[in-house]
This record gives sequence, C-alpha cells and structure tokens, in this order.
Amino acid sequence: MIALVKSVEKYRRLLGEVVEEGDVVVELGCHRGAATRVILTGSPRRVVAVDYGKDAEEAMRELERGHPELTFVKGDAREYDTLKRVLEELGGPECDVLAVDLGGGMFPDTAFKVYYVWSVTLQPRDAVVRNAGLCEFLKLAELREEVHLDDESRGYLGELSPPGIPGRIRERFEEFKLWRG
Repeated sequence: MIALVKSVEKYRRLLGEVVEEGDVVVELGCHRGAATRVILTGSPRRVVAVDYGKDAEEAMRELERGHPELTFVKGDAREYDTLKRVLEELGGPECDVLAVDLGGGMFPDTAFKVYYVWSVTLQPRDAVVRNAGLCEFLKLAELREEVHLDDESRGYLGELSPPGIPGRIRERFEEFKLWRG
C-alpha cells in the first residue's frame, strides 16, 4: 500500500495505523521526531530515521537515548551514501514501512525520486509519503490508459527494475545533482 497525504496530521495518523508490532521502519525526513514518536508507539522492532538538519540531529539523538530500537542517521535522503549507510545499519534491504516527509509541499519531483529509489531498494510492504505537490498532481491527473501490474506488485515500481537493489542505483542518485541547488 502506498498512502500519499498532504497534511502533517494525516501523515502522522497514518503512520500510527500502518506500523505494526515487530516492523522495520525507515523514516526519511524525521525532522525533530514528532512522527518518529508516533512510529515508536506501534512497537516496531527497528526504526532507522534519516535527516540532515542540525536541529533534527540534536532532537533525534535525545530520542535515541530512550529507544534502543531507534537509530538516527544524519544524512541527506537524496544522497547515495545515505542509502548505503542505512542499508549497512539494517544489514540489507529489510523494510516493512517506508515513511517519506521531505518538507511537505516543495519539490514533488524530488519527493517522487526519493520514494522511487528507496522503495525499489527496500521494497517496503507499506509506504506513507507526505507531499502537497504530489497530492495536487494526483488530484488533477486523469488516467487515460489502462495500467496492468503483475499480482506481485506492491507499488514500489519494482517491475521497472531487476529484483533487489537496482544495478544503476548510484547513477539514479547522481541525477539528483541536476535537481538540487
């Protein structure tokens, strides 16, 4: 399941509904940890939270001290090295829930690219993405062609890539250099 939301309140509420006991959760854009706290109420086995902000680091290091199942990774979700560090932390591409909040409204292309690369790599059972631009796009879009996905598709666009970590994942991250200032 992929849930796409605009509001931070709905994003947090959905995370509270989706995370199950024993899950492995990867959170991109944890900020100061408000959504992370909601995730932790679901009794996940493991949470890896990613952000690059200084205020995020301070808040998340404090939250980490009280939650042994939580690991904070200071890094930019748009960078290959961050994905590599998260994979090393997890011991491989294990993920039940992928949570993506890269600022809510700006840069829907970046939010989609981050979702695509991380979801193809981690292949989560569920994903919750917060981005107003993507919501607006979806609201205005009209599907003019029937789309057929195989029965195994979970929405991480895996049928567009070989199984496991795509061979060109580093190159896909390099594309971000064109989109970032």
